[in-house]
Amino acid sequence: MTGRSNRKSFDLLLLVLSFLGSGVVSVFLGQDGNWDLRNYHFYNAYSFLNGRLTYDIAPAQVQSFHNPLMDVPFYWMMTHLKPVLYGFLVGGMQGFNFWLVYKITYTILNDLSETRRQLLSLASGLAGYYGAANLSEIGTTFYDNVTSLFVLSALLLIISWISSGQLRSENVSRKNAVIAGFLLGCGTGLKLPAAIYSLAFAVSLLSLKSQWKAKFSNVLLSSLGICLGILTTMGYWMTVLWKNFRSPLFPYYNKIFRSPYYKFSNIHDDRFFPRDKYQVLFYPFHTFFVVFFVLSYVIWQHMFSIYRYIVPLELLSPVFIILVMRYIFPSGRILFRVSLGIFVVMILTMSPMNWGRVPWTESYFGVKLPALTNIADATVIMADNEPLSYIIPSFPERTRFVSVKNNFMRPDLHNMLQEKIRDTLRTCGKRIYLLYRSRSREDYVSILAYYNLKMDRKSAAKIFTKFDNDLYLVPVSRIQTTMSVAHVAGLRR
Repeated sequence: MTGRSNRKSFDLLLLVLSFLGSGVVSVFLGQDGNWDLRNYHFYNAYSFLNGRLTYDIAPAQVQSFHNPLMDVPFYWMMTHLKPVLYGFLVGGMQGFNFWLVYKITYTILNDLSETRRQLLSLASGLAGYYGAANLSEIGTTFYDNVTSLFVLSALLLIISWISSGQLRSENVSRKNAVIAGFLLGCGTGLKLPAAIYSLAFAVSLLSLKSQWKAKFSNVLLSSLGICLGILTTMGYWMTVLWKNFRSPLFPYYNKIFRSPYYKFSNIHDDRFFPRDKYQVLFYPFHTFFVVFFVLSYVIWQHMFSIYRYIVPLELLSPVFIILVMRYIFPSGRILFRVSLGIFVVMILTMSPMNWGRVPWTESYFGVKLPALTNIADATVIMADNEPLSYIIPSFPERTRFVSVKNNFMRPDLHNMLQEKIRDTLRTCGKRIYLLYRSRSREDYVSILAYYNLKMDRKSAAKIFTKFDNDLYLVPVSRIQTTMSVAHVAGLRR
């Protein structure tokens, strides 16, 4: 009884230290300034809380339509706390991944001596935490190491059940399958790329040593849990998208849903897919865990191949290494030494990614707007693929933002979203501005001509921020329709 009590006390202490230590790491790394944060994570929460989904038009580009639920608590902290305290809390929460990897490893290594089991589990958690992607994301809003908390928790639940010897207890099996599935579903609803782990998990349950009836029951129950989890964290947003754009995943998978607001095609980022058979085999890097790990990797490679999305597997890679080493070296003493040596090499040779960090200051974005008397009732045109929507919450609430050219829209497209843009710019009155970047490669003159508009660069007013020093608000006025049509016709030729 005393040993179990000591174990719980140590686990609790380690949990607290995981939070505090990772919070300190986050502060040390500096303030997050990643592309996704500036493009949509900050704006999407603001838009959701202020009902701007259809008031603005895609100012955060295609990501304007992502589920904003997970952005809301981060937005609240960012706007109510000092930046350095915000960074400490976010980094601390992400540190729980270390604790979960430690617990998974400790549960698996139940045949080692307590000392080796303890030390190897701590080393496994540390090696996973110091992965190139996870460490680079500490204190950031990419959320890969936030949804990983759902994935690791689901795995720990099932692995603990297997380790406890209750594999034949169908009641326990059903309960854990549903709960674990629900956790994975919640993570998937918050960030859709986590679906690869939900799918791999459900299939991996077939590898458990139980009757086939129980296997299929577990798969069905975990799938039910996954669906319930997705509905819990994304069901409302899917309803909102369906109501406004006739697609629950707008604008994705539009070959299937055929929303008239976008072309009938599927948006897919294939920049990072393997280019040959060798990359398929060697891309960055006996049991339920192994089946889950391998399946997740294969599904990830075929669906995304974006390294950030594989953070849960990066965190779990030390556990996978231990399982492989245990197969090669049955001796607990050799397993301990070899695995520990591998983890030391991993940590010493790791080179974290760089998503953009800036020094901590009193203001997170440092946005200062020019003194324009008519900006409150103005319409601001955005025509750039750069992440700029983070400045929008600094404007008056009535200022409307319309993105006419971005990473999924162009002025020459013909769909209901472009028609809405044309109607908005035609009826919005005379107070119109262009969000102008002096170093942009965009041809603003030609883009505005599609909408019978021209800009007055001589009257540009500068916007100051911590991240962009080339932003201006440029007044825009209408030009004669005949001139515009002729100009556009010339452009199209």
